[in-house]
Amino acid sequence: MNSRFHCTMHMRHVAGPIALGAALMLAPLGCSLNKQSSSSSALQTQNMEKERTLAHAKQAPTPRINPMTHLAAGRMLEGQGDPKGAIEQYERAIAASPKMAAGYNRLGMLYQKLGQFAQAEAVFRNGIDAVPDSAALRNNRGYNFLLQKRFAEAEEQFLMALSLAPQFKRARMNLGIVYAQTGRLDQGLAQFQMVVSEDVAHYNLAVIRLAAGDRENAERSFRLALGANPNLSLARQQLEKLAPATALTATGAPPSPPALIQPQATVPLNGPVAGTGDEEPLDEPQ
Repeated sequence: MNSRFHCTMHMRHVAGPIALGAALMLAPLGCSLNKQSSSSSALQTQNMEKERTLAHAKQAPTPRINPMTHLAAGRMLEGQGDPKGAIEQYERAIAASPKMAAGYNRLGMLYQKLGQFAQAEAVFRNGIDAVPDSAALRNNRGYNFLLQKRFAEAEEQFLMALSLAPQFKRARMNLGIVYAQTGRLDQGLAQFQMVVSEDVAHYNLAVIRLAAGDRENAERSFRLALGANPNLSLARQQLEKLAPATALTATGAPPSPPALIQPQATVPLNGPVAGTGDEEPLDEPQ
């Protein structure tokens, strides 16, 4: 009995340190697991915060670009001979500011320069719907018709432009061109006289009639221009060219028509006067 008791007690004494050692060995392991768990949780939290930030960034609206920036970029690209890029910029300007007449004017006149008259007409029509009080849009739409020799429609648009802006020199000059090209010489002259001097009015009428093959009225108007201003050398030069041309047979080559003289404006006009095939689009009446 005593021997067994002693053995049992010895085993208990031995087991005690072993168990304690196991506990001591496990304790640091438990602390390591807790630290790893905390670190993993913090990383997950950071990742979730990043995902939320990215989600909010995607939902945030794209910074708005000033429509005038698109307009300026379009004009630059147009000047560099990149009509496709210019069209894209003008379309963006219109999208950013649907009631800005300048965007429609630039886009429509670019299509017109490219000979895409149907596209130009659609742009001007949309512009007038958006900005019905824009005299410049009416004028440029009329000019688009004028280049296609759709004189009745052109006249209507120029008259509307003048009803909105009676001092709009470009529109009045264009209206005079319509009258002169359709044989209404007195009406055409009257419109020219409202924006240019007497001698220049006769000269411009002569130029248009000469381009139409009407040498008789062209010569008459050149002489009237010289009568109003004997120093108008352009009219004298054209009469000198016409002198031998009038003696030509019907098969003779007619002289090339000269360009119109621009009206003086308080703000200089960009490019030749309307009707010469190289008009700059107008953003405001001049």
